Amino acid sequence: MTMMQRQSSGGSFNDSAGSLLGHHRCLRGFLHLTHGMRLLITVGLVAIIGLLVLEAIYFRRGIFVLIIPFAVCMCTIWATFSLDRAWVRPIIGISYFHMFLASYLLLIFSYFFIFKPLYIIMVLNWAFDTLYTKKTVSYYVQCFCIFMGLIAFALFNLWQLSVAENYAEFLDVVQRTDRSSSNSTRTAMTEIKTEPVVLVVNRNPSDMSARDYRMAL
Repeated sequence: MTMMQRQSSGGSFNDSAGSLLGHHRCLRGFLHLTHGMRLLITVGLVAIIGLLVLEAIYFRRGIFVLIIPFAVCMCTIWATFSLDRAWVRPIIGISYFHMFLASYLLLIFSYFFIFKPLYIIMVLNWAFDTLYTKKTVSYYVQCFCIFMGLIAFALFNLWQLSVAENYAEFLDVVQRTDRSSSNSTRTAMTEIKTEPVVLVVNRNPSDMSARDYRMAL
């Protein structure tokens, strides 16, 4: 009876875990979290390669900065293979850092855009090799692109953070399901082995009631 109760409780846990696993999706249910993490890894590697090419052309001394995002990508790849939620923590941490960085840059850029636009014009002249001394149409277009880029970067990292945290919960459910299945199987095998077996040995088949010997193993 106890074994049946444990099996039923284990089965109910597996059913609930299976229902939870079915709801772990992202992009409004379009992708499973596993495919979402693979998409994030692909986007991260493409971005790292693009930045590596640009820095190799214009700023070779800054290539070492890409070591951190590359290490985060490697940890995330290993998390998808090992199914260990501990390796998802780096991408969660860098998502928080990028969101803070984007918010801080938006705040600083807004301050200079409103109160000190000449500094922005000076930087844009240096970046695009121009000689503007006042606000022009290109100035507003470039500032708009910078604003949209920072906002898109912050929103992407917010989505990345959501997917990574949900994927960590998904791996936790997978590990608990495997642990519950192994424990229920081990408990069932133990109870089967410890159940007593009674052997009846009859010395005289004609007198079974008087001369039978019972042995419990």
